[in-house]
Amino acid sequence: MCWPQWVCLLLFICCAQSGYGESATVNLLVGSDFHLRRNPARTVEFLRDTLDGAGGVDAVVLNGDLVDYPDPGHDRLGRLLAAVGDMPRLVLFGNHDGDDAFRPEDRARLRAAELAIPGVSLAAQDELRGADGLVDLVVGGLRVIALDTGSRRPAMFHVNGYDTAPEKAIRRMRQTAPHSTCTLAFMHIPPCEICSMLTELDGSLRESVSASMPNDRGVWEGLQQAGVKHVFLGHDHGNLGTVLDAPDDISVHYSGRGGFEGYYVGAANQASLLHVAVDTDTCTVTVGVSSQTRAHVAATSIAKPDVPRCGCPLKFDSFGILAVLVPGVVSLLTGACSLLSLVLYNGKKNSTRSNK
Repeated sequence: MCWPQWVCLLLFICCAQSGYGESATVNLLVGSDFHLRRNPARTVEFLRDTLDGAGGVDAVVLNGDLVDYPDPGHDRLGRLLAAVGDMPRLVLFGNHDGDDAFRPEDRARLRAAELAIPGVSLAAQDELRGADGLVDLVVGGLRVIALDTGSRRPAMFHVNGYDTAPEKAIRRMRQTAPHSTCTLAFMHIPPCEICSMLTELDGSLRESVSASMPNDRGVWEGLQQAGVKHVFLGHDHGNLGTVLDAPDDISVHYSGRGGFEGYYVGAANQASLLHVAVDTDTCTVTVGVSSQTRAHVAATSIAKPDVPRCGCPLKFDSFGILAVLVPGVVSLLTGACSLLSLVLYNGKKNSTRSNK
């Protein structure tokens, strides 16, 4: 049945407020890193079948890298969102959804395109409709903060470092007063503090992927100020499930790889989605995985530094390494040649004097 968008949204709000009668629970299906490009049909079918089989899902969160840029006419994005249908959706954009520059005006156009695609977009409930890279809304007993990916920083073509979110989005998030309800955050790029927090996580498929040190924007501190209890991250195709269970702070959950076209880590080339049940009274979550055949990280408690810091070094791709090393080597060789020439010149000069 295809209902008007406002009816679906009203039902979602009413059900979230009532908790379906006895329990104040919101059920989310969360996925990221679909990377639709040449053969999106398999991934779209996987998402649709998972939704059909799950039952009781209140909203779908698509946590970035939905397509691989470019996506002419937003065709692949439209196909992915068509699988969600009339289910309320929260869409975030990752580093692969736009070009490397990911200028604010490009991100705003991408958000406008998402809002124009048929369906129930929760971004429409944000005061700026997500145009600045932030979607911040309260539905029933749940406050949701969603941050789009920022640009590369530093702005070098071969530097694999993205901002967790645009500066304007972070600023607006920090200016909004904490809400008394349970608060969840979603973002594609993990904050740079994650790197120092997960150093003791062993036996997983961890890639150590997060924003790097030049991208320190105080995101983690901002999440704490906002009263966030759980943050859901993408970008890292290896982590899946709860990797940090922190009842007194912010628990960290990774959504793995939601599609079949992005790179995979480990032996299993498989897609995964998270089933997240949120108890809005206690702000606790139960996280399940759509398929148990892929290795995933079980909930664990690990040592966390008292003050999380930006611990990840700046990352370069192979061309970036050459771009840094070659000028350095050339400079070193030039200096060595100059020193050698000076030594030889002085030796020759001293020899001439002794002959006289």
